This record gives sequence, structure tokens and C-alpha cells, in this order.
Amino acid sequence: AGLKGAEIAASQGLSFCFAQFFQKRELPQAMEIYRQQFCPSQSLYQARASLAVRVICADTEKEAQRLASSFWQLVLAFQGSTQLHISPEGLLRIPLAEEVENYVYSERDYQFMRENELMMIAGNPTQVKERLIELAQLYGVDELIVLTICPDMNARLHSYQLLAQAFGLQSETDKLARRGNR
Repeated sequence: AGLKGAEIAASQGLSFCFAQFFQKRELPQAMEIYRQQFCPSQSLYQARASLAVRVICADTEKEAQRLASSFWQLVLAFQGSTQLHISPEGLLRIPLAEEVENYVYSERDYQFMRENELMMIAGNPTQVKERLIELAQLYGVDELIVLTICPDMNARLHSYQLLAQAFGLQSETDKLARRGNR
């Protein structure tokens, strides 16, 4: 949701989650609008906002970028720069990193990814944590909603575990990992 979403949520007295990954640039004014225009409701007496970000965290920046290449290939396919990947069932799918590792990015592709860097924050735990803290402070939120798009389930889980460790939430991811291994 963008600026209009902030206005609607505020007028209805609803919580608001700003999806940063749909925006080319930071739009902290969405939170300002939401907080300024918030009208308490029966279900929410004060403004409650969060920020949604798309993240891939890996042990190294190089590995994070390799994993993020699957996401970028999907986005670039929608831009017409490369082909869509279709499953045997005829469904659109995110390509595996191995499938796209030999793709030669054009200058247009690089420009698109630079202009849309907020669609995917990728890096090692320190880099990602620093960027997430910057965004949380910029938007004035205490809660981040993290979405990791990666076709490799183990890499996705590892990304969440690394983030949890970086933010001191390790015990929570241990619980999730144990639950997932049942």
C-alpha cells in the first residue's frame, strides 16, 4: 500500500503496513500521513504501523546476491528482459539460482536493479541488519515484516535464521526450525 493506503487505514482506524518493496524510493511520508490522519476505532485506539521488506540474508554478500539473482530474473522477465520460468504444470515459478547463474545482465538490467534496489535487500547479516535498522528509523516503525523469496527452502530458512541471530532472536528461530523438522 502506498500513500492512498495510508490514508484509508488512518481514516478507518486500522493498523497499517507499508510495503516498501513495491516502491522505487523510500516514502516515509506514508507513515507521516498515516499517523497524522489516524482516527481511533473500536479495534485500535492508537496508530500501529509496520514496514514490509523483501530480504535475502546469507553468510556472505556474494552468496546473498547469488540467491537474489533468482528474484531479479523473475522481475526482469516481467520487464521483458529475459524469459519466464514455467513449471511442468504450466505455472510461473521462481528460477533456481543455478538456472540463472550464467545469465549476462545488460546495462538496462543493471540500471533497473539499481533503480529498484528497495525491491530486494540482499547481503550478509551485518549489511542487512544495518539497512533494516536504517529503514525502521526512517519510517519510525518498531516492527518489520520480512519476506524472503528464494526457491531454495534451506537457503530461505537460513536467511531467516541469520536475521534472527543478527537481531538477537535466535531462540525463536530455533523453535521454528524444530517445528519444521517434525
